[in-house]
Amino acid sequence: MRNDKNTIILAINHSVSGGATQYYRVSKAPFHVGRAFSNDIIVDDPFICGKHIKILFSKDSNSWIIDGFETVNGFHVNDIHYADDIVEISSGDIIRLGKTRIMVYSVDHPIDATEALADNSSIFSIFERSFNSWLLFFVALITGGYLSYISSWTADSFYDDAVMVGMIVGLVITIWASIWGIISRINRHKFYFSSHIGIFSAFFIISAVIFNVAEYIAFWLHENTISQAISDVTFMSLVCLLIYYSLIFATNMRRKKAFMGASIFTIGLFASLILTGIVSNMEFKIFPNYPSIIKPHFYNFGISTDTTGFIKESEELFNNKKLLDTKE
Repeated sequence: MRNDKNTIILAINHSVSGGATQYYRVSKAPFHVGRAFSNDIIVDDPFICGKHIKILFSKDSNSWIIDGFETVNGFHVNDIHYADDIVEISSGDIIRLGKTRIMVYSVDHPIDATEALADNSSIFSIFERSFNSWLLFFVALITGGYLSYISSWTADSFYDDAVMVGMIVGLVITIWASIWGIISRINRHKFYFSSHIGIFSAFFIISAVIFNVAEYIAFWLHENTISQAISDVTFMSLVCLLIYYSLIFATNMRRKKAFMGASIFTIGLFASLILTGIVSNMEFKIFPNYPSIIKPHFYNFGISTDTTGFIKESEELFNNKKLLDTKE
């Protein structure tokens, strides 16, 4: 290992004691590594001898070398076992003494590119604040209750339906946040429960709005293809973003890798749904498929005020031209 400053960095990981990696900057030679207190670097590993190895600097070859003494277990360099040999080492080599791993670096050894910090002004800051996440959760509960109301249009059962739907929505969001919170705790040592609450709540709110808008479009155009395409593309994008932001808060994964992983998962999910839909469409259905879903709250969009006008407006929807010849 060539270095003008004759300095090396030793990154020692004590796998036996379970401690974090320690770094030593060494410029003098020789120096000893072992369990004895007389060593320059003391390693707490029962599989290491009192003075296990000696590291020297060779002026002839301008490199660092290891002298193994007469060790009991020897040592490994890049998975090659040595006993009492003298071995030249280079920057990036891995030395193993007993259960302890030592990485050797020169001071000019290249390192990975710096990871960019999350932009606090971006959407990440929204979910990092607990107040915003719980506010989105509250809005999601109201949205679920309101959707149950406009779907049934029954004032008598509105409160019961709203409470039931709200509880279901809240339970689903809580389960999602708990699972990802556990993943966050394992990977990032922080629960991020409220952040995952906000992420799924935002996903639910936006999805609900988009799907209802798509249904209105289908009703106005008397055509389900366009609205279905809008729903599929939007939902696919939202699922991708849901997984992406969940991965960002739950792991130390880089944004590009997180987005790639979310995209692959989303494509696989929708491919399976498409295949399932194709199979289900092969089966005979006793109920007809209309090009739009008529809900009670659509009655406000009727323009006609008489029977003849209503029949003309509904001609394409019901695809029955004989109704036009019917006169009362």
